[in-house]
Amino acid sequence: MTLCIGALCEERKAIILAADKMVGQGFIQAELEITKIVSIHPDWWIMFAGTVPHVHDIVDDARRQLDQAAHHDVAAVIGLLERCYRSKRLEVSAGTYLAPRGWTLSQFQADGLVKLGQFQFQTLDGAIAGHSLDLQLIVAGFDSQGLGHILILDDPGITSRQDIPGYCAIGNGMFGAMYFMYFREMSVSMSAAEALYYVYEANIFGYQAGGVGEETDFLIARFQEQPIHFQESHVPVLNDLWQKFGPQEAEGLQRALGRYVRRQRPTARTAQRPRRRHERNRGDGSERQEPAPGAL
Repeated sequence: MTLCIGALCEERKAIILAADKMVGQGFIQAELEITKIVSIHPDWWIMFAGTVPHVHDIVDDARRQLDQAAHHDVAAVIGLLERCYRSKRLEVSAGTYLAPRGWTLSQFQADGLVKLGQFQFQTLDGAIAGHSLDLQLIVAGFDSQGLGHILILDDPGITSRQDIPGYCAIGNGMFGAMYFMYFREMSVSMSAAEALYYVYEANIFGYQAGGVGEETDFLIARFQEQPIHFQESHVPVLNDLWQKFGPQEAEGLQRALGRYVRRQRPTARTAQRPRRRHERNRGDGSERQEPAPGAL
């Protein structure tokens, strides 16, 4: 019940982030005064879609381990976040399948095969290994050289970099959003103003999916600058631009295409009834000469 979008622009010197405010528990959902754009470092942010409670521990763990006063290469940030994600996944998995037995993961690995037998051990081991956090993250930020990066972190703790094409989306509305960003041929060479508007458009198309909130947070980030953070409703010019440049109502279609979608009625000039045999004679009584075969 989410839509989060990230895009690189200005030759990767700037980043546009957008996230809705919808939160749900399966049986209910509401737009709350929260933000899904969370800073883990002055140069790095995450957005999330899925099981919200797990996000807090991953964010806190990453903040503790990242030197907040230093700049970091993208490989170091990726490695750290993957470890934080996998650690949380194993913690939840072990708590789900082993805690009811009074076991820890290390006890299970050391004694489980002997105490449970091969079949039950393998079954339980498979359940632990296959457990999903049901959580996706967009991670975006700047490396030590000031170049922007954007990536997706997903189960079971694997990162996929999105520096090409330079944008990505997660959550229920991701398909509509991604479609429209590809349609607009977004690229990292666009200005921040262009990228902001196209992300706004993509966000509107993502609304078509169920469970996506209508109020959206935006963040515009540049290396070693204070990020610009605002809500969609605070910048009404975005909607004005959408009314001007977005898809329009198709008017005049009947006038332009009507003759192509209906069978044409015969007219006096274009449709004559077939002549009868006796009408083929000329007025002077001579027989009309038919063209010889192959003469036409």
